Amino acid sequence: MTKKKTDIKGFFKALPKNIFSGFVVSLIALPLGLGLAMASEVPPIAGVIAAVVGGVLVSILGGSNVTISGPGNGLVGVILVAVATLGLNGTYAAIICSGILLTILGFLRMGKLADFFPSSAIQGMLAAIGLIILGKQFHIMMGNEMKLPGSIDYLLAIPSTIVGVFSYSHSGFTYAAISGVIALAIMVFYPKIRNKYFHLVPAPMWIVLISIGVSYFYELVLQQPHPVDPRY
Repeated sequence: MTKKKTDIKGFFKALPKNIFSGFVVSLIALPLGLGLAMASEVPPIAGVIAAVVGGVLVSILGGSNVTISGPGNGLVGVILVAVATLGLNGTYAAIICSGILLTILGFLRMGKLADFFPSSAIQGMLAAIGLIILGKQFHIMMGNEMKLPGSIDYLLAIPSTIVGVFSYSHSGFTYAAISGVIALAIMVFYPKIRNKYFHLVPAPMWIVLISIGVSYFYELVLQQPHPVDPRY
């Protein structure tokens, strides 16, 4: 049997598992793409499009063990600063130019330049990006979407958001905060559950399934609008 026929046979043999894996990854990438888009202050649909385009291109071109083929948390800080300084259209142009530059560097085999950057600098950058994401997303999780001038301001406003949860005038914001806290609790306590069948479904997928179930319960069973405010 030739190598080509063997590859085709292996492709169809692994196809059911790949389809299921792709479906699970898509369910995880969808809310992640939406959340990262909101944290970057771009339209939510931009996060979905970026996740789809990135996943398709990496699947066609082939990835590696050191690349991210889905929504990447590390770029939130970069996109956020780009939107604040260049505007939305300017950010789109900068992303296109950076993609072209990365493609050129890839063809020139310039990836080895990463060895010259100290690991402490990269870890510090990732820690700073983590704080930016925390500051931006915490308020959304607690049902208190706000616009502040700087990333430090979002972090300093966390205590006031926690206190403000107990004084919301609109019950939709309160239910949004409850949903956010429950989702965070699922993510935290999921690794502590020792059940191999339970772990067949990733934690983000459990959050998606529960959210969809609650939504349909209110819409079809109770015949009532969703208690969470529509903007969340």
